[in-house]
Amino acid sequence: ELPRCAIGTQRLNGNRLAAYRSLSRIFLPAYATSGVLIAAGIVCLFVDLGIPNRALLLFLSPQLSFISVGSWLLSIAEFLCITALFLCSRGFASFLDSMAVLPALTGIAALAVMTYTGLMLQSFAAVPLWNTWLLPCLFIASAVSCGLAAFAAIINLSGVSHQFKPTIRAIARIDMAVLALELAVAILFVVTQMHAAQASDNGTVQSLRLSLETLLYGPNAWIFFVVFIVLGIVVPFAIATISLISKPCSMAALAQSACVFAGAFAMRWCIVQAGIHPLLQTAGLS
Repeated sequence: ELPRCAIGTQRLNGNRLAAYRSLSRIFLPAYATSGVLIAAGIVCLFVDLGIPNRALLLFLSPQLSFISVGSWLLSIAEFLCITALFLCSRGFASFLDSMAVLPALTGIAALAVMTYTGLMLQSFAAVPLWNTWLLPCLFIASAVSCGLAAFAAIINLSGVSHQFKPTIRAIARIDMAVLALELAVAILFVVTQMHAAQASDNGTVQSLRLSLETLLYGPNAWIFFVVFIVLGIVVPFAIATISLISKPCSMAALAQSACVFAGAFAMRWCIVQAGIHPLLQTAGLS
């Protein structure tokens, strides 16, 4: 809605070129940043595979697996980002044409990429901590919050943020709702897994208990509670609330974005480490 509303307003003022210049200072770096981050994700995926030939097989001989689907989704998202970046850089007409279709396509691709990671972890039956539908939900909520934080940071660094104050406030309100949802899902994830850990006393449940102990009481539990919960959710929510009731501050918005990114990384690191801890202990590696 940002490009449509802004372009419509600028058309009424008869200043289409000014509209393009303002929006391009936001959307060009936004698409460029997205492209770089997606490319980094592709590189990390290929590094995980270890052997270059195996990476090529994902495209030359694709199979229905989360790794293969993820590779294709990342590649499609990267292609859409490059296409959008090219069209946005060609001038007002191309930029306006790109806004008719590309936001929807990139949005669908982004949702698919956000979803597949959580689903891939959930599919590992040997890791009971991950084996819940709440994990993909938590990853999606966290990814949406990161996307909003990144976009808000780009707007504040664009030099034209004063032209989009209503948009910045709208993003802050949406981000507050997403942060609240993320906290609720995180709490529900922990509570349901703690309840499942009391269900019986078989090997799977014992593994789940050990993962929960690592996540909530282990030596790195402070990362989960302090970095993820406090720094990654509570602090950004407080900053967003203050920005809505007082004059917005670019530095505060950048600090909010940095906190969201740190919290998102901490959450994923803690859950992955806690999930594989029983496997490492069984193998004598922990």
